[in-house]
Amino acid sequence: ESGVALLAKIAGLLTAAIAFEMLMTGIKDLFAS
Repeated sequence: ESGVALLAKIAGLLTAAIAFEMLMTGIKDLFAS
């Protein structure tokens, strides 16, 4: 159970990091244009 919860937490953090990176890139492109 704890192992699954840990994997879920890691997956959530990874997804959040990717989403944040995409958001920052989108904002950067918005100001660049």
